[in-house]
Amino acid sequence: MWITYHGLLIVLATLQMVSASGVFELRLKSFINDYGKDAVGQCCSGEAETCTAPCRTRFRVCLKHYQARVDTTSPCTFGDVVTPVLGDNSLQMDALQPTEGFSNPIRFPFDFTWPRCSSTTPPQYSELDVQGKEEGEEL
Repeated sequence: MWITYHGLLIVLATLQMVSASGVFELRLKSFINDYGKDAVGQCCSGEAETCTAPCRTRFRVCLKHYQARVDTTSPCTFGDVVTPVLGDNSLQMDALQPTEGFSNPIRFPFDFTWPRCSSTTPPQYSELDVQGKEEGEEL
């Protein structure tokens, strides 16, 4: 018993603080917007019935705690990323030229205990949507 007690005391005295970190990654593969409409269903250009020019496509990825029904107005608990304009209506991510300010996969580094579940909300919107909204305002 004496040996066990002192052995445990020595082990406890030599323990060091341990920390953990990780990275959540989201790889985008492709995106198709056949009708040339923005996130709210409006033409990026032209009349309501005839979309005459393609959208300038970018993404906002919001990483948040798990929600059974995703609330797009609540804050992004673990961070968000807005990409630069990546192309027009259809994108194949593996065929994209390198774009400043964008890397695929999109990475969210963290240094806290990861929750059991999470939700991602990667809506698409056009550059017009971004320019018409205040920073942090959801579409």
